Amino acid sequence: MHPPFAGIVAWPICLRGLLALAPLVAVASWTGQTIYLATILVGITGLIVVERVSRSAVLLVLHGLVTAGLFLSFLAALHFPAIFVLLCAVCGFASVAIGRFGEHLIALGSYTFVPSLYLACEIGLQPASSEPAADVAALLQTWPLAVVSVGAVAVIGYRLVTGSTPPPLTVSGVLQLGHPAAPAKSMERRALCRLVAVLAAASFAEIVGLSEEQWVIWSAASVALADPTGAWDKNKVRAHGVLIGVPIGLSVGWLVPPSGITYSVLALLIGLSLAGIPNYGLAITTRAALVTAAGLVASHGAEIGLERVRNLLIGGLIGYLATAALNAWWRWRQGRDSLSILSPARAP
Repeated sequence: MHPPFAGIVAWPICLRGLLALAPLVAVASWTGQTIYLATILVGITGLIVVERVSRSAVLLVLHGLVTAGLFLSFLAALHFPAIFVLLCAVCGFASVAIGRFGEHLIALGSYTFVPSLYLACEIGLQPASSEPAADVAALLQTWPLAVVSVGAVAVIGYRLVTGSTPPPLTVSGVLQLGHPAAPAKSMERRALCRLVAVLAAASFAEIVGLSEEQWVIWSAASVALADPTGAWDKNKVRAHGVLIGVPIGLSVGWLVPPSGITYSVLALLIGLSLAGIPNYGLAITTRAALVTAAGLVASHGAEIGLERVRNLLIGGLIGYLATAALNAWWRWRQGRDSLSILSPARAP
């Protein structure tokens, strides 16, 4: 007998995610500090890394440490727009360039870039009346719990069930660099597309002064592919998802009772939607609905849903334009090089 929605929801990873994230929700509920729920993003991205890259405790710890370091770096750079933009661009480029050693490593790069950027913007760009320093301290206190919890479920638990041996404690073993590397030229172009897209999106967000700018930046990074057709198709999927998901989220947010338990459940579901819904369009729609509903429950108003629509559409357009512009430039260079090869050489 198959579980309900077996073709829509990846139940095994959802169950592992639920077990891994439950301690974080318990701590937030016990202390009454909703800031602890932010580490759900750390936990679920760590789970995605060990699921897609390597079931290695060493990799999980390294991911947690690097993500924490980038989080603090982004947090410090928020007060210096030029440095923040450059840091975003460098991290965006590196998140794809690492795929030169194996395409599976792009998941490692992307899911290190995303949580560090999101959490830095969520905490660092709060209203002046909040206490970002206290929130940072609380977040760093629960950061190790997220890593340990995911490790216990995704690494130790899996090995107890399967009896598989851990990878050797070497860089090659942990990252499984024995996998065939991606073509250098293809990966280089994809990394350059993400670099230009992130640079343009972060610059635009800083100049215009957009709120929730992390959504613009990651939307541009996500859409920026080496192929303009693929970038446009992905942009349409993301646009349809947010345009459908936000109204659903507004309806849900107005119907459910506003309470700490409701917000905790929504935060948990947001995290699980990152890993547990294989269909990309459905995952985007679900996440947009849950984020909007959580914003209403947290008394942020309907504006958070409208901001998500605006920022995702702007970021997606920037990502597509960056991809199209770079591909036009590459075609122009290729055509110019071909003409120079075919033109007759001048006599000396």
